[in-house]
Amino acid sequence: MFLLRIPAGGQPGPGLSVTACAMPEERTHATATGCFSECRPRGAARNDWGPASAATGERRRVGIDYHVDIDSHFYSVPHRFARAEVEVRLTTRTVEIFARGERIAAHLRSSGNHKHTTVPDHMPSSHRRYADWTIDRIRRDAVNIGPATTALCELILERRPHPEQGFRACIGILRLVRPFGAERLEAAAARAIEIGALSYGSVRSILDHKLDRQAAHQRPADGAPIVHTNIRGARYYH
Repeated sequence: MFLLRIPAGGQPGPGLSVTACAMPEERTHATATGCFSECRPRGAARNDWGPASAATGERRRVGIDYHVDIDSHFYSVPHRFARAEVEVRLTTRTVEIFARGERIAAHLRSSGNHKHTTVPDHMPSSHRRYADWTIDRIRRDAVNIGPATTALCELILERRPHPEQGFRACIGILRLVRPFGAERLEAAAARAIEIGALSYGSVRSILDHKLDRQAAHQRPADGAPIVHTNIRGARYYH
């Protein structure tokens, strides 16, 4: 068991700075600068701010998406620690994550809601471009294009271990509406579903080679594509 000191009664004392810590939401962002590094009254010595509160320690493996699963909630660490083994120290209110004795992340603790707490500074620069996107926005934009695009994005999100891993593919697909238009993107999305090619690269290839203009299988009257469990993979068609 490890000891982590917090203010007496579990409440922040005067001058306590905790606002920089990532707050638990579906896709929460916060600045990592100073995150829990100054969680004590300014000017006070490290051991002068109340009795210690017990913290438990556990070993965990960071996921490929640089988040650690702790009681069914996912907390970010700097992306360079993806797949690394880390030590997690927990209290009822906080989560601290260490690698080789160095603290690499600190968060306010959340309930097991299968959501993510993500600090933008932990993200690779390529991921930060998508920081303003959410699952709800992806779904809303897909619906505006059509039922096939909506179905394709839902499949991509559902078949990733964490929906955030499907963000880039979905965002790339949605942006294809600009050069190709909604009608062609809808046809390409339907064809991608039919051949089991659930990726941005596959949809782009269908559009580039004008395969979306080939006759598609018969669909329901509402225009939504038929999704079969025994669809052949994309390699079958190449």
